[in-house]
Amino acid sequence: MTTGRAFGELCSRGARDWASYVEPQYQLLYETVHDRLGIRNGTRLLDVGCGPGRAALLAAERGAQVAGLDASPDSIEAARERIPTGDFRVGDMEGLPWPDGAFDVVTGFNSFQFAGKPVVALAEVRRVLGSAGSLPVAKRPPFPTSRAAQAKQQEFHCSIASSSGEWRHQLPRIRQRFQSPNCRQ
Repeated sequence: MTTGRAFGELCSRGARDWASYVEPQYQLLYETVHDRLGIRNGTRLLDVGCGPGRAALLAAERGAQVAGLDASPDSIEAARERIPTGDFRVGDMEGLPWPDGAFDVVTGFNSFQFAGKPVVALAEVRRVLGSAGSLPVAKRPPFPTSRAAQAKQQEFHCSIASSSGEWRHQLPRIRQRFQSPNCRQ
């Protein structure tokens, strides 16, 4: 079963609530990843599992050309409302509907662990990344209770893989970093 068929309907319910109550809790993570990757004017960014589009919105505010994919039609509708200039599509991460080399960066905040076929999903990411592209894979730690605590808690689990590397060989490194308490490039 594909990721879209498995999660599309389930995740569609409550997309607006997710945008209002959950996405704001991820803002520091989105901003930190965008800072580390140098997201700026002209960056071509695809957010896989974009949900209602907050991470894409923050990238667009930096001048990035954004696109997003999600299994949830309601989430894609919300993302399109937030960023009318973005290219947001309903679909499966195992079959990205963009041409080879279309993006400089592909993000997947809280997404790739839901792939029905993770190796296929990551191979698709590799396909749509340009030759010098990057894929940050990030998992946010438990939510701190205050903004001050959130600012103090800068460490999160992530890995940034270069599209020029062999993905199957990088998967063990990504898994290891997901399990480590800190992330370093």
